[in-house]
Amino acid sequence: MPKITKKSPVKTKTRTKAKRTTKAAVKATPRKTAPKPKVQPVVVTPVVTKAKIFNTPTIIGIVVIVLVGLAYLLRGSYLAAIVNGQPVSRLKIMKQAEKAQGQQLLEQEVLQTLIVQKAREEGIEVSDVVIQTQIEDIKQSVVEQGQDFDQLLALQGMTLEDLEFQIKLNQIIEQLLGSDAQVTEAEIAQFLEENKDYLPADQTEEELQALAQEQLKQQKMSEQYQAWVDELKRNAKINYFAGYAPKEVPELTAPETNSAPADATEVEPVSAE
Repeated sequence: MPKITKKSPVKTKTRTKAKRTTKAAVKATPRKTAPKPKVQPVVVTPVVTKAKIFNTPTIIGIVVIVLVGLAYLLRGSYLAAIVNGQPVSRLKIMKQAEKAQGQQLLEQEVLQTLIVQKAREEGIEVSDVVIQTQIEDIKQSVVEQGQDFDQLLALQGMTLEDLEFQIKLNQIIEQLLGSDAQVTEAEIAQFLEENKDYLPADQTEEELQALAQEQLKQQKMSEQYQAWVDELKRNAKINYFAGYAPKEVPELTAPETNSAPADATEVEPVSAE
């Protein structure tokens, strides 16, 4: 019988090389690591607290200084005078003036307002040219008398704006009442005859007639003025406040019999201004 010999298995080196190659590749591949955070340098700045500069006493001191300065600059707005170091307030003077003439001044303001409203209702306008023309005439007349125009206004307690407003009111009244104040030639002749001793001698007959006509016209307008004002007030709605309502004067009636008691005193009628 033939002899059978066992063959030893042949070891393959291919597999071993593959394993070695894989291990070498693993060793050669670097490991991925997370990037390290960059640390920014910390800069420490000194902090100056406002409390050290603007603390409460400092703020109070600044406020006091400002208030004292304003009080000194505006002292004329609340002081009328200082008498030997003792102040006299404007409020006190205003209260006394209001008590003495408050009602009269209010009635004057009410009347001026009614006149302006009536002019607006009737479409009456007064141009600045008319107002300035009259002011120039007044200035010329004052200068001819040797007086100063501004000083004269100050003595009367008026400003130029006050004078302009007064001229405007007079023009409105003249336009509203002038049509009813017609002057006849007979009235002019009578006026010239009665006042011939007081008329200027350096004027012509035409100038004297114009003067007489103007005087008579103003006289008639003055007579109509009060009745016209009373009608304006009756037709207006006026609400008074703070005790400014005008006081009504009671009418005094005559006694029923002609005989009066022996101890009766005579009562004079009271006229309302």
